[in-house]
Amino acid sequence: MSAIDKKVIGYIASYSRTQVLFVRDACLVMGSEKKLLQHISKNVPERKANATLKKNRFGEIVRSMSYGEKIIFDEEAFNRFYTLGKQIGLPIADPSSEKNGKSGPVFYLLGNDGLITMPVEQTV
Repeated sequence: MSAIDKKVIGYIASYSRTQVLFVRDACLVMGSEKKLLQHISKNVPERKANATLKKNRFGEIVRSMSYGEKIIFDEEAFNRFYTLGKQIGLPIADPSSEKNGKSGPVFYLLGNDGLITMPVEQTV
């Protein structure tokens, strides 16, 4: 595993070895534990008690995507991923151009269809 693969991108909520919190058919990665807990409390409070927060590293995300999984990032986590992804040559659209005039916080959905941005309200 390279040094880049070990870089922490954000946090995920895990419920078992094979089950993590998904939003819109994508694994949710948020830039901080605090933001992830706030999201869970607001949107799926029944899942908060069982959640174990885990660091999600660059290499884990790239590997998941190679299996066809989609990842949904908050802005903080996506900016970390984007910077490292560009360093190794991943074909990722520039997030500033993808925001397309949307105001307020957005989530970034990354999968086989490329990069899609959406207002936070549309991810609940």
